[in-house]
Amino acid sequence: MTKKILIGRNGLVERKNRNEKGCIMKEALIIIDVQNDYFPEGTCELYHPYDAEKVIQELISESRNIGRPIIYIQHFNEPGDYFFLEGTIGAEISDRIAPKPEDKIIVKRYPNSFLETIPAETVQKTFLAALDGVFASVITEKK
Repeated sequence: MTKKILIGRNGLVERKNRNEKGCIMKEALIIIDVQNDYFPEGTCELYHPYDAEKVIQELISESRNIGRPIIYIQHFNEPGDYFFLEGTIGAEISDRIAPKPEDKIIVKRYPNSFLETIPAETVQKTFLAALDGVFASVITEKK
């Protein structure tokens, strides 16, 4: 059965190999570094992080509705850095998009989300087919 799903923010595209709820098999929503330090009151505030977070909330809702797995990637910097310090409120995932028990959280220690986290073959076999999925982050740039 093929259904239309959201790809990007505004486009729809038809895809194959869907489960009973319409999710592409081996597809996942990967949420990267949506942590408190990137918001006001954090130590590394980004440009309009709440706007990006709102889109991520919509992607989470859609993913839960169609059975798409959700994977959170959480960044911890080394002691001595000024943000994303393990054990601090700033390093916690935003409570507005908090993971549920069925979601997976992968901890990373480098800017690269896949360096020394999980092997590429595991990503491809377990979560994605050739990185087929939806990626979301609050990192935006000022125009």
